[in-house]
Amino acid sequence: MITKGGLETITRHLAMEYAKDGIRVNAVAPGVVDTPLHKNDSREELQSLNPMGVVSSVRDIVDAVMYLTDAVTVTGDTIYVDGGAHFGHW
Repeated sequence: MITKGGLETITRHLAMEYAKDGIRVNAVAPGVVDTPLHKNDSREELQSLNPMGVVSSVRDIVDAVMYLTDAVTVTGDTIYVDGGAHFGHW
């Protein structure tokens, strides 16, 4: 949770610092993503790591990045692609 808070804070502060220069600063914070890293983990265990009970795909992360690329007035934002895991206990 400390690193997530740090990510949000630095994203917001850098966005404020560089907004006048037309530089946008955003972040994508993925949760568990279906990659070869998790090939030996049970699907049920991975699904239990967030309240939606889903495992994100690489495409989900790409979609978030592409949204931020196209959203020219969005700055200082963090998009969590983690099925709600950033909420904490559920």
